[in-house]
Amino acid sequence: MSHDTLTRAEDALSAANKNRVTEVGTAQVANVTTEDSALVSWTRAPMASVSIATVAASLDTTWISVWEFTNLITNKPNPSDPTTWDWSPAIAGAQTEAQSMAKVAYGGYGVSFTAGIYPVTRIIHYSGTPLQGMGARNTFLTALPFDPANGKPYGMLELAPGVVQGAHISGITFCGSPSYVYGTPAVNPNQWGFYCHAQYDAGNVEGGFWHSNLVDVCFWNFKKGIWSRGGYTQANSKRPHQWIDFSGVQIEVQDGGEPWLFTGQHGQISVRSGLGKSISASVVKRALYSVKVAVDPDPSTTAYEGINGESTSDVSGVGNATRAGHNITFSDGFSFQGSQKGLWVNGPARNITSDGCWYETLAQAVTMVGDGNISLSNNHFANAGIGTTAGGAAGTGYIVTLGAKGQIDWGQGNVVEGSYDHVVSDTSSGANECNGINWWGYLRNDATGPTILPTLPQKSPAMDASGKIDMGSHNFGTIAPNADRTVRLSHISSNVLPGQTLVLRATTGPVTIKNAAGSNILTGAGRDITIPAGGLATFLRIQPYVTGSEFLLQSVSIHSASAVPTDGFYYTQGHVIENMATGAGVPDRWKCTTSGLAGTTAVFKVAALLT
Repeated sequence: MSHDTLTRAEDALSAANKNRVTEVGTAQVANVTTEDSALVSWTRAPMASVSIATVAASLDTTWISVWEFTNLITNKPNPSDPTTWDWSPAIAGAQTEAQSMAKVAYGGYGVSFTAGIYPVTRIIHYSGTPLQGMGARNTFLTALPFDPANGKPYGMLELAPGVVQGAHISGITFCGSPSYVYGTPAVNPNQWGFYCHAQYDAGNVEGGFWHSNLVDVCFWNFKKGIWSRGGYTQANSKRPHQWIDFSGVQIEVQDGGEPWLFTGQHGQISVRSGLGKSISASVVKRALYSVKVAVDPDPSTTAYEGINGESTSDVSGVGNATRAGHNITFSDGFSFQGSQKGLWVNGPARNITSDGCWYETLAQAVTMVGDGNISLSNNHFANAGIGTTAGGAAGTGYIVTLGAKGQIDWGQGNVVEGSYDHVVSDTSSGANECNGINWWGYLRNDATGPTILPTLPQKSPAMDASGKIDMGSHNFGTIAPNADRTVRLSHISSNVLPGQTLVLRATTGPVTIKNAAGSNILTGAGRDITIPAGGLATFLRIQPYVTGSEFLLQSVSIHSASAVPTDGFYYTQGHVIENMATGAGVPDRWKCTTSGLAGTTAVFKVAALLT
C-alpha cells in the first residue's frame, strides 16, 4: 500500500468517525458510512490472531481515540473550537469501548489523546483502561466548573470502585484551571487533581489502585494535587494501593495547597524523579507540606477540612483509623520544594525511604510524628531548614524533626548546604525519647548558616525501680542513677542486633551494673561494675530478644579523683579510683572493699602508696 493510499484511508476514517455512534453502557457500536467509508469499511473489533492484511485490521491494533466519540459531546460553547467543548462524555465513551475490547484479565485497550487541550468536568479511572497523551507538555486536560453534589472531596480524576489495575496514565497534564498557563487560578478551589480513593463497597471484597504506573504526568494549577487514599482499618485490609510507580509526576499547587497526600493502607509505592511544590512565592501562603504520609481521617470526627473519614456504616465501630503507608520510596531526584514541611510522615507509617532526593526552601525538611520510621540517604538539603520560609520565627527551622517513638536513620551520602537554623530538632525537652536517630553516615555539610546539633542527640531513659531501661533503636544514650541510689542497672531493652554495640554514659552520678540472676547483662568479671559519673560503658549484644545474657560489657571508663568519694552514690566492691594527685606518700588509688553508699556504708581502702 502506497503512502498516498494510506493517507486517503486515514482521512476517510477521520470523516467516518465524525458520524460514529456509540451507545455508552452497552458498548454497541455502529458505523454510519459516508461517501468515502467504503475505502476503509471499518468497525473496530478485537484484534484477531491473523496477519494484518488490511487497513481495518491495522486500525484494530491501535488504542481507542477520544476523537472517535465526539458525537457524544453536547456541551459545545463554540462548535468550531474543540478547546471549548466538555470532553467528559467522549472520554467516557472511549473508556466503555476500550473495556468492551477486553481479552485479558486486566482489560482491553487504552484511551489515547492527541496533542491539544481537552476541557473536562470529571473522569472516572477504570481497571485495564490506560490513559495516554502525547506528552505532558503537549496534551492538556483542563478543568471545567464542577459541583461535587455527591459529596466531597472530589477530583478531576477519580478511581472506580473495586480493584483498578493495569490502569496506567502517561503523557498528560491535568490543569485545575481553564488554561494550562502556569499559575492560572483554579476553577474548583477544593478539587483534587487525582482523588485516588479505594472505595468501600460491599460488592468489592478487594479494592484500590494496583499494578499501575503514572509516567510523565503533571498536575498544575490545582490547590490540591493527589490524595492517594487506601483502606484504613483492619476491616478494609483488602483495599490497599499497591505496586504503583509514580515516575516523573510533577505537582505544583496554589496558595496554601497540598501537593501529595498518602493516607490509609499503601504498599510497594515508588515515587521517582517528580516534584511536590507550592507555586506561591508568599511565605505565609506556601503549601503545608510537599508530601504527607498519614492515617486516614477518623470516621468519628470531622478530621480533614470538614470531611469525615469513611462512613461509620461501612465498618464496625468508629475511631479505628489505624492504617498508614508502608514501603513508600522517594528517589531519583524527587524534589520537595517551597513548602512549610517537605516530607511529613505521621506514624504508624513504616519503611518510608528518601534516597537521592532534593529538599529546597523549606521550614522543616523531614518531619517524623508518632511511632514510625524514615530512612534518609544520598539526599541534598539546600536552604531546607529555615523557619522564616513558612512565616515562622528565625531559628525555628530544622533539617530533621521527630517526636516520641519516631525513628530516623541518617544514612550515607546526605549533604546539607546553604542556610538553615538547626540540623536536628532540639531533644533536650524530652523529644529525644524517640526510638532513635541513627547516624549511619557522616554529617556532611557546606552550609553558611550555623551548624546546631541537638543538645542531647541520644536517648535519656529513666531507670525504673527494678533497674530497667528502654533504649529503643538508639545505640547511644545517657543514664542517671535512680532516686533510690541502691538501685543497680539490671536490664537493657534495646533493638540493636547481635554484633552491634550500645554505649551508655552516666550523667549526674555513677551507675552500677548488676551482674546477677535476673540481669540480662554480663560484666565479664563475675561481679558488679560501676560506671563513674561522666564515664562511658560499651556493650556488645550477643543474643537477640531472649531472657538471659543479652549484653556483654566490653569496656568502662577509668574513675579518676583526688579523694575518696562521699557523694552518697552506690559503688560496688572492687571499684578502683585512680588518684589524680602526684607525689611521694600519697595513695596511688583507692579500692572499694565493701559495696554501699559513699560516705556511709561503702568502704574504700588505700591500694598502694607512691614512692
